[in-house]
Amino acid sequence: MKWALVSVGLLVMIVVFSMAALDQKNVVWGSGAPHCPHCRSAVNDYADVCPNCDRVFDWETFESDCDACLSGLDAAYYLSIVEAVGDDALATAFREAGVPEEAVGDMVRYAHALRSGGCGYCMNEGRWIGFGAASQASDGGDAGDEVGMAETLRELTAGDCPVCLDLARCVLCDGDHRTLNAREVADRDLRDMQTRLRRIDPRRDPASAQEVFRIVGGFVRTHTGLVEIARVPAFRGGGHTHLAPALARLGFVLAVLDKLRS
Repeated sequence: MKWALVSVGLLVMIVVFSMAALDQKNVVWGSGAPHCPHCRSAVNDYADVCPNCDRVFDWETFESDCDACLSGLDAAYYLSIVEAVGDDALATAFREAGVPEEAVGDMVRYAHALRSGGCGYCMNEGRWIGFGAASQASDGGDAGDEVGMAETLRELTAGDCPVCLDLARCVLCDGDHRTLNAREVADRDLRDMQTRLRRIDPRRDPASAQEVFRIVGGFVRTHTGLVEIARVPAFRGGGHTHLAPALARLGFVLAVLDKLRS
């Protein structure tokens, strides 16, 4: 019995020391760059051994404020403007800003729905609102050939929001205004997606357009809440990003509200 207890004690000690050996200090983040937790030297992305002191550490992700949606404080501020001016003044302001009549109701409803973590394009409706608005700011599109691309994208989404793809919240932070950084699999998948998209022009035929939409949509749905979403190419290409329509529309609505407050 005595030897059995000794054996169990030794086994526990081995397990404890093994776990301690495996549990290394986490990488240290400073100004968005990774550093060794032991000597504070800069290290490569996704590394686990310092090139300077040769000591081992654990790679760790970190969170940052979302760049594509409102903070709670900002949302409360702009909602106070919406409530103060009323729907008639809102509708008039959107018309004066160039929003077509058929999209004015959508924009008024959008303003009432402003909140932190909301999709900048549909403000959590999950659908393609305001389609047909003439300006780039209110619809996220350009003139000429881009109108045709927008129509193609609307058909492919079946009327869902072209940015959040019916998720009904901001895809850069997954709705909590916090974006996850430094996840290796997302970085690898982004590079792979960018390589594949360089070979396909969505304008050349319907099959190509459908494949581009499948690739972009698949990445967005898989990596929602990760910083790589900000670097996803837009369906229409041309150097735009997938988030561009959301950023443009949110900025447009906030500019209209700022003008009403002044």
